[in-house]
This record gives sequence, C-alpha cells and structure tokens, in this order.
Amino acid sequence: MMGEWSPIRISDRSGETFDKNVLKFILTGVDDSAIVTTQSADSQRTANSGKVEIIDEMIVAAQLEWERDYPGEPDLNDQAEKQTASIRDLQQTMSDRQSLLDELRLDRRSRIDSLRDAQERRTEITLSLGRFALLKSVYESDLQRLASLEEGGAALLAGA
Repeated sequence: MMGEWSPIRISDRSGETFDKNVLKFILTGVDDSAIVTTQSADSQRTANSGKVEIIDEMIVAAQLEWERDYPGEPDLNDQAEKQTASIRDLQQTMSDRQSLLDELRLDRRSRIDSLRDAQERRTEITLSLGRFALLKSVYESDLQRLASLEEGGAALLAGA
C-alpha cells in the first residue's frame, strides 16, 4: 500500500501522459481515440498549393475541351439576354392567365352562392306547400264537421 509511486502509475515503463489517460478512461469511459492529429502549417500550405495547381489544370483542360467541342458558339451573354426576355414574356403570360383564373374563380363562387340560395328557396317553398296541404286538409275536415253539426242541429230541431 505504501509506495513511492502515485496510485495512478501503471508501470515503470509507461509515461506520465499514458498513466493519466488510463485513469481518465477508467473514471469517465472516454478515451483519446477520437483525437485527430493535424498537419503543420508548412505541410498544409504545400498540400493546398498542390490542390490549387490541380484545380487550375482542370479548369484549363475544361476550357480547351469546351472550345474544341463548341467552336464558334454565339456569345453566352446574348443567349442569356434572349432567355431572360423569354422568361419575362412567360411570366407576363402566366400573370395574365392567373388573373383570368382568379376572375373565373370569383364567378364560380358567385354562381355556387346563387345555386345554394335557390336551393334554400326551393326547400322553403316545398315546406310551405306541405304546410298549405296540411292546412287544406284541416280546413276540409272542419267543413265536414260543421256540415255534420248543421245536419245534427237540423235533425234535432225537426225532432223537437
């Protein structure tokens, strides 16, 4: 139990950093395996300049290939202006058609509202006709009762 070494020391051959990392792993469960070493600034500059040279070579090769495959192509700015004008025309046409569509939707909505109003009126008229038919039958029943009362009254007067 008593010794000259620290309790975190693993062995005589291991270094202090290794011992600390082992203790950290035991306590937290996290080790240093995810640490990525970085290149020095000089080696990074060298790698970047090599990448820039390769990209420059690729650009030159692509330009040469473009000129070889499409010699005498018209100016791209002219094509862009024509396409921009065409897009503007199409946007105007689309705007006009959208306005027409909006007008047609409003017309459709008003017709649907008119149809719904007419259907409501039809329902009200049907209900009113049903009520009038019922009223007519009650009226005819009342007339028959009055007629029978009149006959009963006449018979009563004749018998008296």
